[in-house]
Amino acid sequence: MNIQGKLIHVGDVQQITGNFSKREFVVEIADNPMYPQEVLFQCVNDRTNLVDGISVGSQIEVTFNLRGRKWTSPKGEVKWFNTLDAWQVKALELATVTTTTLDQNEKGEIDNDLPF
Repeated sequence: MNIQGKLIHVGDVQQITGNFSKREFVVEIADNPMYPQEVLFQCVNDRTNLVDGISVGSQIEVTFNLRGRKWTSPKGEVKWFNTLDAWQVKALELATVTTTTLDQNEKGEIDNDLPF
């Protein structure tokens, strides 16, 4: 599954057990701008660095798996939990191109007269 949105929070890497670590991050999804949703994702073990180098506020695309599991409390109560396990995160913003380095004539027009 894929989703696009704005990265609004990145948590620290948490070492849960000797061989299991996780990192949570939150993406604001504004399919309906009147009611934006803040969705919690997690990345685990060797993927905890997926959001390194991506700034809060950046538009991103997250590829993830939806996971669910059943849990029974010591009192016998049964509950189900869902997690969104991210396995790929990429920034969507592209660098802007400026024309300030292009030659312009006196009228401000770009000179397309190439010497070859």
